[in-house]
Amino acid sequence: MCPVNLFELRILYFIQENLRNGLFDYFFVFLSKLGNVGIIWILISLYFIIKKENRTLGIMMIFALIGSYLVSNLMLKNYFARPRPYVNRSIELLISKNNEYSFPSGHTSSSFAVAMMIYYFKKDIGKWAFILASLIAFSRLYLFMHYPTDVIGGIAIGILIADLIYYIYEKIRAKKTT
Repeated sequence: MCPVNLFELRILYFIQENLRNGLFDYFFVFLSKLGNVGIIWILISLYFIIKKENRTLGIMMIFALIGSYLVSNLMLKNYFARPRPYVNRSIELLISKNNEYSFPSGHTSSSFAVAMMIYYFKKDIGKWAFILASLIAFSRLYLFMHYPTDVIGGIAIGILIADLIYYIYEKIRAKKTT
């Protein structure tokens, strides 16, 4: 086994052995389910789209979600084909096994893409979005669904996707004003 995987497994087992309890089990399962197919972020996006003064933000959030899904779930997961941490390990899972590969974490990528987009438009709310994104990301470690580098990769990809989409938005906006 690769030394990185061994180190990452130690982190996951540390979480299992030292943090697992009934309250956290419920809390992190709930948070992870909020991140399933980006449901919490889709709902927040729709809320912003409904309010005319925040419509652009809501649309940009949807673009961030789509970009994150395309890059993380459709491209990179299949390219790297990294098995999930629970494969070939006896661990009591709190949620169902997932047939997708592990790297990068799609929950994390989408959460950070949207949190970054919110931060660009509304820094005060964006800080809270980053807290929620971080908790969703940690839930994936807590639930033994991802290795730490899957989550770190998801954070980086999500932020890069948001940066790219926001850059394009700014270029288009600048052309409209000239």
